[in-house]
Amino acid sequence: MQHAEEVKLIRKAQGGSEYFDEIYEKHFDRIFNYVFRRVADFHLARDITSENHHSNGTKIPGGAGT
Repeated sequence: MQHAEEVKLIRKAQGGSEYFDEIYEKHFDRIFNYVFRRVADFHLARDITSENHHSNGTKIPGGAGT
C-alpha cells in the first residue's frame, strides 16, 4: 500500500472503526513479529497482538472513539 493510499484509509478510519480492520490486517504480520520478538512465546504474542487490535480499533487519533 502506498503512503497516499494509507493516509486516505487512516482518514476513513477516523470516521469509523470498520476501516481500522483493513489497516490492522495489512500490518498484522509486522505487529505480531515485533511482539513475538519481545515475548518469545507464540501464543502470548497472538493474544497481545489481538488485544492491541481490539483496544486500539476505536482510539484512532481524531476519530470518533477519542
